[in-house]
Amino acid sequence: MTWIDPVTHQPIPLSITQTPAAVPDGETRVDFYATVTLNTITQLPDTLRSQLQAIVADAYYTKLKFVSRVVDEGQLPFVGKMRRDANLKHLFTGPRTGKPGRPRLYDGKVSLRDFTRWEALPWADECMVYTVVAYSVSLKRPVRVVAVVRPGAGWPRVEVLFSTSTTMTAATIIRLYRARFSMEFPFRDGKQFAGLSECQSRQLESLHFHWNMALLAVSAARLSQLQDQRACPLVFSMEDEKRRAYNEFFVGRILSILAVEPPDENCWKLIDEVLTLGVKAA
Repeated sequence: MTWIDPVTHQPIPLSITQTPAAVPDGETRVDFYATVTLNTITQLPDTLRSQLQAIVADAYYTKLKFVSRVVDEGQLPFVGKMRRDANLKHLFTGPRTGKPGRPRLYDGKVSLRDFTRWEALPWADECMVYTVVAYSVSLKRPVRVVAVVRPGAGWPRVEVLFSTSTTMTAATIIRLYRARFSMEFPFRDGKQFAGLSECQSRQLESLHFHWNMALLAVSAARLSQLQDQRACPLVFSMEDEKRRAYNEFFVGRILSILAVEPPDENCWKLIDEVLTLGVKAA
């Protein structure tokens, strides 16, 4: 699970847990993922917990078992992606007839090809954005649905996003879902520079410790660059951070061997240039 700033798209991994080979009878992997998500949210400090806007996940997690638990127990809206043939129904908003019986709840099936009953929104990209509040049959709840339609050969390409918060705007849903992809970058940096995939232990506790320490190293390097703010907006490079740390160690080693007096201000300026030697985003 990863915390992501929706403005800067800076990801900070919160925890990494191995999917078990077998789950208890009556449960599925989706139940396990929901439990891990809720446990992670519960363990967050109150200051960080209060900053959470939503739980965002890809289309795999758009399942009743996952969404209902994280929304009802986690007390946070869920933003995700639906299939292009999702079973949705328009909500009936007309007047009641006054006749006996159950009031009418729905007003036909939602079409993902005909958007005449949707609200069209202006968008800067080369696409059209439509939104509607509809009832999701699979999730058993009303949701805010956003259809991003891009022109293409034959039928237009439609991406269907949604939020369990019906008051969330379409722009917020798109912005949060786009930020989700940033969670992949710590895994890339962890594998390339922090040995994330190089643990040879077969013990569950050792693997758990190794993976979390590898991602912690990536987060510490990102925090260092955020504090220094060497580039604005920040362009994080784990390779640059490792090179800068090596240069600092190398300079310190040379100065310790020479046993010279502490460098003066002019000398430190030259040392700063050495520390950024070979750094690409300096």
